Amino acid sequence: MPRSARTRISPSLVIACVALLFALGGTGFAAVALTVPRNSVGTVQLKANAVVSSKVKNGSLLSADFKSGQLPKGPAGPAGPAGPAGPGTTNWAVVKANGSVDKSTGVTTVTKTATGTYTVTFPGDVTACALMVSAGTDTPGSSVRGASANFNRTTAPTVIRVTTAQGTAAADRAFTIAAICPAAATSTTAATTTTTG
Repeated sequence: MPRSARTRISPSLVIACVALLFALGGTGFAAVALTVPRNSVGTVQLKANAVVSSKVKNGSLLSADFKSGQLPKGPAGPAGPAGPAGPGTTNWAVVKANGSVDKSTGVTTVTKTATGTYTVTFPGDVTACALMVSAGTDTPGSSVRGASANFNRTTAPTVIRVTTAQGTAAADRAFTIAAICPAAATSTTAATTTTTG
């Protein structure tokens, strides 16, 4: 072969060689990528802020994946079935010796009708309710012994008569009364007081 033929390189040969290098380089990279073991990338290999929303499959994360307190509260879901009836109601009043109401919930009126006699009116029928009444004193710092308080049902299903005594003698005493009722629709009104005698 002539000397000039051995040393001369054509442009097409250069282009072909460059194309071959690129082709082999890409294939080699792909081959290396395929040899990386599965599940071998962990938190150490990930850059900070590398995982973004577009790289997370929608609906794939669970509440357990988030730090406590980080999940915002979403809208309330559909209402579930109605629950069982509640435990009922308790209407009560703390009444002073003169018949005035100190505090109450669900008692309509208290009326002092005579010495040691009071009528307590509730907003609904208390015939099926358990009644509790106890006597005491409404004078701060004092104590009373031998005082008693009794409840007496009346012909009116919403009215209870309370009698208080000191020993065996009728006496005006502060008392507390409560009507503990089974679950039923009742109304609650503000307590008012009427005092006579």
